[in-house]
Amino acid sequence: MTELQELPIPNPSFTSIRQLNQLYVDKTSLIYELARFNSRQYFLARPRRFGKSLLISTLESLFRDGLKMFHGLAIEKLWKDRGTYKVLRLDFSGIPCETKENFEKAAVMKFFGSATDAGLLEAVSTPESFPSIAFLMEAICRKSKDNSVVLLVDEYDSPLCANLNNPEVFARIQNSIHDFYAVVKEYAGKFRFVFITGVTRFRHVAIFSAGSSIKDITLNPKFGTLLGYTEDDLSDSKPLGRYILRAAADINHIPEEKVSKNQIDSLKNEIRRYYDGYCFDNECGTHVYQTWSVLNFLSLDDKHKFLDYWYDSGGVSALLVNYFESHGGLFSQTEDMTFSATDFSFASSLADMDPGVLLTQCGYYTIKKVIDGEITVGIPNMELQHAQAMLLRERLFDYKKINSASESKTILSKKEITPEECADFFNKIFNAVSSENKVTDEYQACDYIKVYCLGSGFSIHREYHQKNGRADITVEFPDHRLVVEMKFARSESSYEKLLKSAEQQILDRDYGNYIPAKALVRFAMVFSAREQKIIRCSEVK
Repeated sequence: MTELQELPIPNPSFTSIRQLNQLYVDKTSLIYELARFNSRQYFLARPRRFGKSLLISTLESLFRDGLKMFHGLAIEKLWKDRGTYKVLRLDFSGIPCETKENFEKAAVMKFFGSATDAGLLEAVSTPESFPSIAFLMEAICRKSKDNSVVLLVDEYDSPLCANLNNPEVFARIQNSIHDFYAVVKEYAGKFRFVFITGVTRFRHVAIFSAGSSIKDITLNPKFGTLLGYTEDDLSDSKPLGRYILRAAADINHIPEEKVSKNQIDSLKNEIRRYYDGYCFDNECGTHVYQTWSVLNFLSLDDKHKFLDYWYDSGGVSALLVNYFESHGGLFSQTEDMTFSATDFSFASSLADMDPGVLLTQCGYYTIKKVIDGEITVGIPNMELQHAQAMLLRERLFDYKKINSASESKTILSKKEITPEECADFFNKIFNAVSSENKVTDEYQACDYIKVYCLGSGFSIHREYHQKNGRADITVEFPDHRLVVEMKFARSESSYEKLLKSAEQQILDRDYGNYIPAKALVRFAMVFSAREQKIIRCSEVK
């Protein structure tokens, strides 16, 4: 078996990865493009677990120690700057922020430590000498030479996201951060390089104000693959490609030398289906894989299982939690959404935040296309289908009632399932819907079924497009396909008529009969608005 480098799970330290000879996917040609010119200042937004901290660590090593740790990487032949710099690194995640006062105190302590390590403060200084991070930043800038300092800020928006539902604290911390970046702007000549990361953009922060020298590269096509793995990164000739070979051998229980091209291609297609599809490019010319999920899948620890590594590593972000608390749940929309590029770019509060924008910034959606200033977003891959379903399940269902559905969910996969058994399972789902989320139409009824089933691991589609139309629900199994056409009844007198209509629609449009051909199980169902359950069902042969 091929000897492979250790995978960096978890390891956000570039220096540590290089010292331990762990696998590092070389992004340094793009880092060179970022850092080659003097006095550049950038902002980059990405969802969590996409490698922002590793990027910050890589920049820190480059500017603090030069090319010491970059032997054999692309930048080694490109980098012409032989100087070293005082590097200030500040990570806002994990800083207490229940009040402005404890935020400032904790941030000053962290920032003071970084400044001291960089040799930018006098030995007689103490953290107590500085009432705010803005005051500390100004003291550093006044004593620094021009073009001598590098500022790296990770997760700048973390304390803001944590206080979205506390307007008073949010505003006070926002002012503190605003004052900090105002100092950076005032003393721009002191900085060789400034790089800031976060998840979202808040309009009323100095880095995004008019006249700011900080350039937002979040959707710049040139840097669309700066974070995340590309198709080329997973090619056969690259280190990750060799891991894919080992995974294919393990999955098929054969030696590596016996693995066929078809087996490798088949595995790559599944990896692509589960973990690819992210786009951070306003021209939609590039796409990337989720790094954390790919690394975990390729490791031996989980035996190459297609699991929801990204979602399981952190669950629901503070940003989403706070949104839920303010809005009483989340919409059940699972299809693509379109909104203006302006709406996508900024947020100042939960009140003006579009849920589609929020889900995109948090990594649950990604850019699908951009046309005439409008951005269409959607779910990028299977992992995120499951993740969003889990996200919505937590908000839409009463888990005191959900056990009944969970206990009987295996019934859905039976090839010989009856319409009554299927309807009974769906009704257990509807029974578990929270009281504030009453079903109001057939689309919502089908969305609840889809959300629950996706979160339970079923391959389910809402309104799957085929030649003659769209069936309401299609569930794929290895040897058969379950198709359901749902009608919504507002009166008892319409039950039988609607059931006949659903049966005829299935026959007329031949729902489910598409490639790959499978045995078909097709049901017509009628949902009662008054009783909030399926009241009629039948099988269509």
